[in-house]
Amino acid sequence: MADQEFFAKDNRFWVDLHQCGTMEAIDTVATRINECYRYGIKTLEIIYGTPDIYEGSIQQAMDDLIPGNRHVEKQEKVQGGITLTIRQNPNPCPQDENMHFVSISAEDPEKGRLPFLT
Repeated sequence: MADQEFFAKDNRFWVDLHQCGTMEAIDTVATRINECYRYGIKTLEIIYGTPDIYEGSIQQAMDDLIPGNRHVEKQEKVQGGITLTIRQNPNPCPQDENMHFVSISAEDPEKGRLPFLT
């Protein structure tokens, strides 16, 4: 399961994919990109560790997933990961003190989505 945290003060979301398999990483990042756009979260930081450029690696999966995502404005490679700038949503859902994110697990990806997203 990915380690994940939303930093409301900075309006950014952080995801560490070290404990994930490739398919879980793809689902987690795709979901978080969509949620960040939906809620007007500007930055998504993705950590996957030392880049492993081989067929089926998490880095390769991110390199395939991110460039085609319409919600990603810019991507910047950083040590062991990537920082995404999410496009501005003209009508984001409101953020409030009760908003929280739950980790997505490979066993049941629906559990990680915000209750009010369903």
